[in-house]
Amino acid sequence: MFDVLLKELAKRLNLGGKTDGSASLTGANSLMGMLLSLMFDDKRGGFSGFIDRFRAKGLGDAVTSWLGNGENKILSTAQLETVLGPQVLAQMASRLDLAPSAVATALGQLIPTAIDKLSPDGRLPTGSVVPDVAKSYLGNFADFASTAVLPETIATHAAQHTLAHGPSSSSSNSKLWLLLIPVLIAPLFFIKQCTHTLETPPANTATPVTATAPEVTPIAPTATAAPDALSTDAATALDALISSETVSNEALISALNLMTVHFDSGTAEIKADSVAIVEKAAVAIQKIPGLQLQVGGHTDNRGLAVDNQKLSEARAVAVLERLVTLGVGRGNLNAVGFGDTAPRADNSTKPGRAKNRRIEFSVKN
Repeated sequence: MFDVLLKELAKRLNLGGKTDGSASLTGANSLMGMLLSLMFDDKRGGFSGFIDRFRAKGLGDAVTSWLGNGENKILSTAQLETVLGPQVLAQMASRLDLAPSAVATALGQLIPTAIDKLSPDGRLPTGSVVPDVAKSYLGNFADFASTAVLPETIATHAAQHTLAHGPSSSSSNSKLWLLLIPVLIAPLFFIKQCTHTLETPPANTATPVTATAPEVTPIAPTATAAPDALSTDAATALDALISSETVSNEALISALNLMTVHFDSGTAEIKADSVAIVEKAAVAIQKIPGLQLQVGGHTDNRGLAVDNQKLSEARAVAVLERLVTLGVGRGNLNAVGFGDTAPRADNSTKPGRAKNRRIEFSVKN
């Protein structure tokens, strides 16, 4: 049904297959399988629910073109990220061993044509079952939708974190600055008073009273452990779990969250000095077969929130992929980016920001 389109995309965009780079059609067929899994995901409203995602983001005109008889409007990368979120594009790219930009370009053309062909004369498929004419493309990707981290998934996790741990510290930081204003203004007031005394001496000859600056008690910074120290503790804890006969979920999560995974600045490239600790984590995770883990990415609050969101997602995916290469089952993991929405330390201090830039593990619900 989609052979001509998939062959064209495979040739023009070099959608190579992860298992056989010479068979470029493998990558295009795999992308189609993941797309079908999303399109007919019954938990998200099936085919009609998938189309409604685009309408909800102001792309109703594009949807009309796909369901009508005219030319199909293709989607830009920005539009895809708005509807599906950069995390889904990153997950697809990871499964195909391609750049997210290549996946976005392919989907921008594939989605309109797929919807057009699956809804002849504007009639939408009923139910959430992939039609027989397209089922052969689904392949091994029927479960992709269950692991796909769409924007509402991220929002749900962020809301759950807020309910469990309270709101972000940004509001409390604002109140702290209000309390510090008098402390900051007091020295300025004192300098002005002293200057006035020198320029305009009193008329009488009485010895002037020397003003003294108000005594200010400095605020001690919150003590935090250095990231390298935390990694040392993590290595010790993970080694203990690896040598143990039995390992509990709680002990494993506790040890994993002592880790500090370092990345090159502004990227999702895991630094060489973090490889050893991630390898220990992979061995420890495999001590509990079948355990479902979520890999959460977090950043500090410097920069734009949207950029922090993308970076946290990419870093979570990078750790997930490294664990998979080390033997952890892909089906046991999913990656979620929280951006700067869940700080656990004060972002106004350098040690606090270092603690907020982290990978955090939890058991999937």
